[in-house]
Amino acid sequence: MKLKFSLSYLLILLIPVCEACLILLRLPVSFWGNSEIFFEDDLFYYLQIARNIYKGHGPTFDNLTATTGFHPLWQIIIVPFVWLGDELSKPWGALISVIFLNLVLIMLSIFILQEILKKIINPLVSALSISLSSTLSLPYIFNGMETSLTIFLVSLTALKLIGILQKDNPRKSS
Repeated sequence: MKLKFSLSYLLILLIPVCEACLILLRLPVSFWGNSEIFFEDDLFYYLQIARNIYKGHGPTFDNLTATTGFHPLWQIIIVPFVWLGDELSKPWGALISVIFLNLVLIMLSIFILQEILKKIINPLVSALSISLSSTLSLPYIFNGMETSLTIFLVSLTALKLIGILQKDNPRKSS
């Protein structure tokens, strides 16, 4: 399926991107002062395990004991982002790079969800509903866990499934 860029896509992206950028700009405050930004403790574990993997210690948190307490696909995906983040800027780089990855996955999910809604309901209503509900995705951008990947993969699967069902039933694929 070919995605077309339109004004509605731009509007859909503006809300979560602007909110995420404002929160990212406040990251230093969250470490040095009172802040409303909280990160899940699992994010710290994912970052530390990724560091140990790229440093050649394997999947371990403490360099002593191997661990399996993580989602393997997500852990593999974030290892290069943590490495790149650590190379570019310590201590912020790894955190920001994983948050950026989550942001990209959520934005792609929003694109896919709009395509799904356009197939089911009116395009204008779908753009409005996605724009209004995009703020619900912010916690998933900043949790640093596999949630954004899961949302993306489930959205992509749903889009493909709807495409297959519409091919099987051309009467309903207006």
